[in-house]
Amino acid sequence: MILDVLTVAAVMVLAGVVAWCAWRRDHPRGMVGRTVVVNTRSGESLRGVLVADHADRVSLRDAVYLRAGAEVAIDGLAHVPRGSVSWVQEPAG
Repeated sequence: MILDVLTVAAVMVLAGVVAWCAWRRDHPRGMVGRTVVVNTRSGESLRGVLVADHADRVSLRDAVYLRAGAEVAIDGLAHVPRGSVSWVQEPAG
């Protein structure tokens, strides 16, 4: 009985660690204050300064939509829902 309880507790702790690692991988907190490109699941991309990384969204300042042959400026802060983010990259250079 005690062994079963300890096994369940160990599995729960392990699941929590795995979930936390996955969450950290998808949240680019180390890039706050840097210029990043947010690539969305729909194929659109935005470039701007990452000012906040929340569980439900990422926020960019001085953001522009990156379109073929053009950049379209976005007024104010751009908030991209976390579920729409495919990946975040820090451009080279």
